[in-house]
Amino acid sequence: MEYAYNHHRSFVVVGAYQLQKAAHRYMGIANIVPYQDLGNSNYENDIALIKLKKPITFSKDVAPVALPDKDDTFGPSSECWITGWGEVGNGVPLKAPETLQQLKISIISQSTCKERLSQIASNTLCTNDSKGRGACKGDYGGPLVCRKGGKLVQVGVMSSGGCGPKDGPGVCTEVAKYLTFINDYIHRPGKAPAEM
Repeated sequence: MEYAYNHHRSFVVVGAYQLQKAAHRYMGIANIVPYQDLGNSNYENDIALIKLKKPITFSKDVAPVALPDKDDTFGPSSECWITGWGEVGNGVPLKAPETLQQLKISIISQSTCKERLSQIASNTLCTNDSKGRGACKGDYGGPLVCRKGGKLVQVGVMSSGGCGPKDGPGVCTEVAKYLTFINDYIHRPGKAPAEM
């Protein structure tokens, strides 16, 4: 599949908590590197890297996220969260000042997920909270982070929502399955990690 997104009209917001406050930075995008083979409707390979035009300056409010190890497994007993500025219900926009939302969420087993989404790819994770809530429109592309020891690691990238109880589980790309893709690109000579 050919990737045809025009990144020149987009930007990355860094360090934002409330979108309607100007206390954050807008970073230009130099390039988007999609995974080479985006799947069909099963959310397979729904991941890309974004190279920024300038390095990010880290601070108390802006820090890099840890990646999982290739052998890490996360499941129903893991302590996980999703965050985003998307809708707060189906068709319900986030109200001003558009404060970043977070939801403690569970990863559900692949077998349970396949009962609801039979064509789901094996390199994805499914999520829901105890009330059947999850990512909504506007949250997709955001992180699924889980606690590992004393730190948070980015376990997934949100692909599809389970915004309400009738929507089914949320679907995330499982980051650990793409570590070779990520590391091969960010560790190439001349690629600074703060720009990814």
